[in-house]
Amino acid sequence: MIVLRTLPALAAGLMLSSATVPAAAGMKAAPAKCTSGWVGNVQYSRHMANSQNKTVARVSGKGTDTTSWSMTYDYAAQVTVRATDNPDISLGRANINLKSISTETKAAEDSDMCMQQRVYRTVSGNFVSKSETRANGNGLDADVNIGMDAEGTYRVSVRLPEIKGVVSGSESGSFRGQCKAKEGVNRTIADLPTTIDPVQFSSDGSDRVDPREPDRLTGSHSETLAGATDTISWNLRRCGGALRLVDLKFEDMRFPTWGAWQKITEQTGTIDGNLVRITATVANDGPEEKLATLKLRETYKGDKWDGAKPDSTLDEGTMSVPAGEQRDITFEWDSSGYAWYDDGRPRLVQRIRAEVEDKGRKADEMTRNLKVAPKPVVLVHGLWSNWQAWEI
Repeated sequence: MIVLRTLPALAAGLMLSSATVPAAAGMKAAPAKCTSGWVGNVQYSRHMANSQNKTVARVSGKGTDTTSWSMTYDYAAQVTVRATDNPDISLGRANINLKSISTETKAAEDSDMCMQQRVYRTVSGNFVSKSETRANGNGLDADVNIGMDAEGTYRVSVRLPEIKGVVSGSESGSFRGQCKAKEGVNRTIADLPTTIDPVQFSSDGSDRVDPREPDRLTGSHSETLAGATDTISWNLRRCGGALRLVDLKFEDMRFPTWGAWQKITEQTGTIDGNLVRITATVANDGPEEKLATLKLRETYKGDKWDGAKPDSTLDEGTMSVPAGEQRDITFEWDSSGYAWYDDGRPRLVQRIRAEVEDKGRKADEMTRNLKVAPKPVVLVHGLWSNWQAWEI
C-alpha cells in the first residue's frame, strides 16, 4: 500500500506520542499532543512551453523556407490525503491529467517560370504537422512524505505513479501558384497507446511549522529548470474535524466581457463597485456525508484602527459534501464602498474570512486579503477648453 509517512525519527519537535508529562502541583497540565495522521490535499504541476522560428534562403536563391515550432506540456495532479488508524500513516489517492501538444509549421516560397507565360511567378507551399499526447488516471495510489526535524523545519515530497495515455497526430499541406496545380495532403494519425513515466518532486526543505498552528501545514514551492516549471503545494492538517477548507478564491468581471469571470490576484485586486465571485472549496475527510454550513465574514483582525471591531457576516450557505470528496460553494459579493472606511480613510485591504461549520460548530476557517481600489476619476474639460486645462 502506498502511503503518506511522517518520519518519526525526525519529528522530535512535533512528537506524535500521546504520552504527557505529569503536571506539577498547582500547575495546569499541558494540552495533549495530536495523535492522528495528516489529512488534506497535495497538488503537483509541471508546465513547459517552448517555441522556435527560423527562416533560411532556398538553394535557388529566389525564395525562403520558414519553420515555426511550438510545444506546450501541462501535467497536473491532485492528491487527496486520508488518515488511518495508525497516526504515522495516511493514504494518498491521486487524480492525474496530462496534455502535451507539439505543432510544426513550414512555409516555403520560391519563384518559378511557366513555359507558356515566360514570366516569373511566386509559388508557395504550407505544411502543418501536429502531435498530441493525452493521459489521465483517477484514484491512483500516490506516495507523499513529510519529513520534519526537531526545530520544526519540514519537507513535503510526492511520488506519482505511471499513467496510460494515447498519442495522436495530423498532417496537412497546401500549395499555391504552381504552374501545374498540386493537391494538398490531409491525414490523421490514429491514436497510439503510450505510458507516462512516474514523477517525483519535493519542496526545498526551508518551510517551518507555524508554532501557533502546529497541526496545520500549508505552503508551496516551485523550481524552473530547462524551461520546465515544477510546483508543489500542500494544505494538510491533523486532529481536526471531518470538514476542512481547501481553498478560497476571488474572481471578477472586466469590461467589456461581462460574464467572463477572471481570477483576482492578491497583488492586483479589484475596483470598488465590481461584483466579486467568492468560491470556497470544502473537503470532507470523514467516513460519512456531511452537511456543511459556509459563512463569509468581514474581519478587522490585525487592522491598526479597527482591530477590536467585531466581524460582520457577508453571506452564508449550506451544501452536502460526500465522504472523501470536496465541493465548491459560490457567492457573489458587491464591493461598492469597500475602498474606504466610514470615516473617510482609504481601505488598503479587505480581509475576508470563510468559516465552515459542522452541526453549528466551527470546523475550520481560512482568511484571504483582497485589495479594493477606489473608482477611477474622469475629468472632462468644458466645450471651449482642452486637456491642458488639467495641467498644474
